[in-house]
Amino acid sequence: MGKQNYIHCPLCSRKTKVRYTAKTALANYPLWCSYCRETIIVTFADNEIKHWQAITKLQPPKIYISQPTEGKTTEEIKQQRNQAETHLKDLYENPIFITSVRAFGFTEQVGKKAEVLYTAKSIEQLSQADTAVFIEDWRNDRICLVEYHVAREFHIPLLFSDDFALPWTT
Repeated sequence: MGKQNYIHCPLCSRKTKVRYTAKTALANYPLWCSYCRETIIVTFADNEIKHWQAITKLQPPKIYISQPTEGKTTEEIKQQRNQAETHLKDLYENPIFITSVRAFGFTEQVGKKAEVLYTAKSIEQLSQADTAVFIEDWRNDRICLVEYHVAREFHIPLLFSDDFALPWTT
Protein backbone atom coordinates (compact mmCIF):
# COMPACT_ATOMS: atom_id res chain seq x y z
CA MET A 1 0.00 0.00 0.00
CA GLY A 2 1.34 3.44 -0.93
CA LYS A 3 1.72 6.53 1.18
CA GLN A 4 -1.51 7.58 2.88
CA ASN A 5 -2.60 11.17 3.44
CA TYR A 6 -5.71 12.65 4.99
CA ILE A 7 -8.48 14.38 3.10
CA HIS A 8 -8.88 17.95 4.39
CA CYS A 9 -12.26 19.52 5.01
CA PRO A 10 -13.12 21.99 2.21
CA LEU A 11 -14.84 24.27 4.76
CA CYS A 12 -12.25 24.60 7.53
CA SER A 13 -9.15 23.07 5.84
CA ARG A 14 -8.42 20.75 8.76
CA LYS A 15 -7.66 17.05 8.50
CA THR A 16 -10.59 14.67 8.51
CA LYS A 17 -10.28 11.05 9.58
CA VAL A 18 -10.51 9.82 5.98
CA ARG A 19 -7.24 8.69 4.43
CA TYR A 20 -6.43 8.35 0.75
CA THR A 21 -3.70 6.96 -1.49
CA ALA A 22 -2.69 7.92 -5.05
CA LYS A 23 -5.33 5.53 -6.41
CA THR A 24 -8.25 6.69 -4.24
CA ALA A 25 -11.38 7.86 -6.04
CA LEU A 26 -14.61 8.83 -4.30
CA ALA A 27 -17.89 9.92 -5.86
CA ASN A 28 -20.61 11.62 -3.81
CA TYR A 29 -18.90 10.57 -0.60
CA PRO A 30 -20.36 11.97 2.68
CA LEU A 31 -17.25 13.41 4.35
CA TRP A 32 -17.69 14.21 8.06
CA CYS A 33 -15.56 16.95 9.62
CA SER A 34 -15.34 16.60 13.39
CA TYR A 35 -13.96 20.15 13.73
CA CYS A 36 -16.70 22.14 12.00
CA ARG A 37 -19.24 19.37 12.65
CA GLU A 38 -20.51 19.33 9.08
CA THR A 39 -21.11 16.63 6.52
CA ILE A 40 -19.86 17.56 3.06
CA ILE A 41 -20.60 15.56 -0.09
CA VAL A 42 -17.30 15.29 -1.98
CA THR A 43 -16.02 13.92 -5.24
CA PHE A 44 -12.35 13.07 -4.82
CA ALA A 45 -9.82 11.99 -7.48
CA ASP A 46 -6.19 12.65 -8.42
CA ASN A 47 -5.31 13.50 -4.80
CA GLU A 48 -7.75 16.40 -4.54
CA ILE A 49 -11.38 17.26 -4.01
CA LYS A 50 -12.87 17.93 -7.44
CA HIS A 51 -16.32 18.96 -6.27
CA TRP A 52 -18.00 19.43 -2.90
CA GLN A 53 -21.33 20.51 -1.48
CA ALA A 54 -22.09 21.19 2.17
CA ILE A 55 -25.24 19.63 3.53
CA THR A 56 -27.28 22.21 5.40
CA LYS A 57 -27.98 21.12 8.93
CA LEU A 58 -31.62 20.24 9.25
CA GLN A 59 -31.58 20.54 13.01
CA PRO A 60 -31.44 23.95 14.70
CA PRO A 61 -28.13 24.55 16.50
CA LYS A 62 -27.88 23.45 20.13
CA ILE A 63 -26.11 26.10 22.19
CA TYR A 64 -24.68 25.47 25.64
CA ILE A 65 -24.23 28.61 27.73
CA SER A 66 -21.53 28.49 30.37
CA GLN A 67 -21.92 31.20 32.97
CA PRO A 68 -20.51 31.77 36.43
CA THR A 69 -23.03 31.39 39.23
CA GLU A 70 -20.98 31.89 42.38
CA GLY A 71 -22.08 34.88 44.43
CA LYS A 72 -25.12 35.55 42.23
CA THR A 73 -28.77 35.20 43.05
CA THR A 74 -31.02 33.01 40.94
CA GLU A 75 -32.67 36.18 39.60
CA GLU A 76 -29.29 37.65 38.50
CA ILE A 77 -28.39 34.38 36.80
CA LYS A 78 -31.71 34.27 34.94
CA GLN A 79 -31.40 37.91 33.85
CA GLN A 80 -27.87 37.43 32.50
CA ARG A 81 -28.89 34.23 30.74
CA ASN A 82 -31.96 35.85 29.15
CA GLN A 83 -29.79 38.68 27.81
CA ALA A 84 -27.39 36.14 26.33
CA GLU A 85 -30.18 34.10 24.75
CA THR A 86 -31.77 37.23 23.24
CA HIS A 87 -28.51 38.19 21.57
CA LEU A 88 -27.74 34.64 20.41
CA LYS A 89 -31.16 34.46 18.73
CA ASP A 90 -29.92 37.30 16.49
CA LEU A 91 -26.79 35.30 15.60
CA TYR A 92 -28.38 31.86 15.07
CA GLU A 93 -31.59 30.76 13.40
CA ASN A 94 -33.95 29.03 15.85
CA PRO A 95 -31.30 27.99 18.40
CA ILE A 96 -32.02 25.41 21.08
CA PHE A 97 -30.49 26.44 24.38
CA ILE A 98 -29.13 23.74 26.66
CA THR A 99 -29.57 24.90 30.23
CA SER A 100 -26.82 24.03 32.66
CA VAL A 101 -28.14 22.16 35.68
CA ARG A 102 -25.97 24.31 37.89
CA ALA A 103 -27.41 27.56 36.54
CA PHE A 104 -30.63 27.16 38.50
CA GLY A 105 -31.44 25.54 41.77
CA PHE A 106 -28.14 24.52 43.28
CA THR A 107 -26.75 27.87 44.38
CA GLU A 108 -27.91 27.08 47.90
CA GLN A 109 -26.06 23.75 48.04
CA VAL A 110 -22.44 23.82 49.13
CA GLY A 111 -19.54 21.45 49.37
CA LYS A 112 -17.12 19.76 47.02
CA LYS A 113 -19.38 16.79 46.37
CA ALA A 114 -22.14 19.07 45.07
CA GLU A 115 -19.65 20.92 42.84
CA VAL A 116 -18.27 17.68 41.39
CA LEU A 117 -21.76 16.31 40.80
CA TYR A 118 -22.97 19.43 39.01
CA THR A 119 -19.75 19.74 37.02
CA ALA A 120 -20.25 16.19 35.76
CA LYS A 121 -23.87 16.93 34.82
CA SER A 122 -22.80 20.14 33.04
CA ILE A 123 -20.24 18.20 31.01
CA GLU A 124 -22.94 15.70 30.06
CA GLN A 125 -25.13 18.55 28.81
CA LEU A 126 -22.18 20.20 27.03
CA SER A 127 -21.65 16.98 25.06
CA GLN A 128 -24.99 17.57 23.29
CA ALA A 129 -24.07 21.09 22.11
CA ASP A 130 -23.12 22.28 18.64
CA THR A 131 -21.60 25.46 20.13
CA ALA A 132 -20.50 26.47 23.62
CA VAL A 133 -20.88 30.10 24.65
CA PHE A 134 -18.91 31.51 27.58
CA ILE A 135 -20.27 34.69 29.11
CA GLU A 136 -19.01 37.39 31.45
CA ASP A 137 -16.30 36.45 33.94
CA TRP A 138 -16.22 32.78 32.91
CA ARG A 139 -12.43 32.75 33.40
CA ASN A 140 -12.95 33.34 37.15
CA ASP A 141 -15.22 30.33 37.66
CA ARG A 142 -13.72 26.86 38.17
CA ILE A 143 -16.62 24.98 36.60
CA CYS A 144 -16.67 27.29 33.56
CA LEU A 145 -12.94 26.64 33.11
CA VAL A 146 -13.54 22.89 33.20
CA GLU A 147 -16.34 23.28 30.64
CA TYR A 148 -14.02 25.38 28.45
CA HIS A 149 -11.24 22.80 28.49
CA VAL A 150 -13.66 19.96 27.72
CA ALA A 151 -15.27 21.88 24.84
CA ARG A 152 -11.88 22.80 23.41
CA GLU A 153 -10.48 19.28 23.76
CA PHE A 154 -13.50 17.74 22.02
CA HIS A 155 -13.64 20.38 19.26
CA ILE A 156 -16.95 21.97 20.21
CA PRO A 157 -16.93 25.43 18.58
CA LEU A 158 -16.53 28.21 21.14
CA LEU A 159 -17.96 31.72 21.35
CA PHE A 160 -16.91 34.25 23.99
CA SER A 161 -19.03 37.27 24.88
CA ASP A 162 -16.08 39.24 26.27
CA ASP A 163 -13.80 38.61 23.26
CA PHE A 164 -16.35 39.83 20.73
CA ALA A 165 -17.65 42.77 22.82
CA LEU A 166 -21.20 41.55 22.49
CA PRO A 167 -23.85 43.89 23.90
CA TRP A 168 -24.82 41.59 26.78
CA THR A 169 -21.43 41.82 28.48
CA THR A 170 -20.95 44.28 31.30
